[in-house]
Amino acid sequence: MEQTKANVETGSASSDDYQKVEKQYNCDECIAAKELPATMVCNDCSIYLCEKHVDYHQESKATHLHKLTSALDIQSDENTNLMFKRSRYVKKNAKECNFHPSQITDLYCTNCKSIVCQECHSAKSHFGHSFQRLFDCWETVVEAGLSSLQAAKEKVEFLAEGVEKVKNYRLYLDQQHQIMQADILNEYNSLKEKLEVELKEYQVKLQEEFKKTNDLYDLRIKELKTSSHNVDEIKGRIQELLDSKDTVHLLTGLPTINNDFANVCASIPTPEIEWNDNCGYPSMYIKKRREMPLLESSISTGICMKETELVSYGFKPDNIKNQLSIDKILPVEEGDECLDRALFTWAIDDWETLKQTTTVYSPEFKCNGFTWYSRTDN
Repeated sequence: MEQTKANVETGSASSDDYQKVEKQYNCDECIAAKELPATMVCNDCSIYLCEKHVDYHQESKATHLHKLTSALDIQSDENTNLMFKRSRYVKKNAKECNFHPSQITDLYCTNCKSIVCQECHSAKSHFGHSFQRLFDCWETVVEAGLSSLQAAKEKVEFLAEGVEKVKNYRLYLDQQHQIMQADILNEYNSLKEKLEVELKEYQVKLQEEFKKTNDLYDLRIKELKTSSHNVDEIKGRIQELLDSKDTVHLLTGLPTINNDFANVCASIPTPEIEWNDNCGYPSMYIKKRREMPLLESSISTGICMKETELVSYGFKPDNIKNQLSIDKILPVEEGDECLDRALFTWAIDDWETLKQTTTVYSPEFKCNGFTWYSRTDN
């Protein structure tokens, strides 16, 4: 590639340059201050020679075999004159070979279309190629060089156009980036303002709810204190009646005490029941059996059974495992009056009726220690 570039630079002149090379036909071997008119030309060296240097040329061991021609004949024949001028121009403007710096490029490889030296001619890279003397095919070399230069120029223009497009696209991307950055910043500020407003509103609501809850808590504490005070008062009145040995006073005062005690019990706040749909039982324990009917609507679709020991209800462990598909039996803790005990009681009370039907209870899933048995009607 470097060799081709150098060759193009060597052959980049036009045919008009040949006419500019020679202005006077003086001897090329004479000193500049003592130049004599040329009488002969050496076709091998492509130089003009005066009579004195013609003798030197013919007597020199290196040049005595060179072919000499009359300078007048060269000038009279236009084609011969042009060829000679080309040869002189090539040799004067020849460059060193890029691969062999000690050699001058004076050959043209028609296969590689490149200017080479004598050592390149015998190199393996040019094996089998055909060569011409550079001054014999100078017009072809010039034409090839101009063509290469034109192609290179077009490629450079194409690349320059591409670079300009890339610059414009980069500018466009920078503008779009600034626009997007501004949009994102505006959106962020808008969301931030909305969040700040919503946060303030939520804080106000929380403060209001906290105040309501706190007020309700204070009210409940006040009611409990009042109820406790009333209970203590009733307790004192009962003790007075017990200490008194007046039977009439005891009988007349007891109904009043009972009525006051009932009012105190009614004034004590009761916990609210929150239903838990995940496992089918309230989140708070119910200790009053009279509240059980509230749960019968869910119990009627299945039995929510905890894996506890049912032997205390009259069932044998083997029967329990076979009928209810219980994997293991856990002991019931003393004083356990929570909802699962009430559910067991309700289910066992009606167990004889369930056994006579075609209803089958199969385990579905477990949740918080409970096993849900779904009902299937055969």
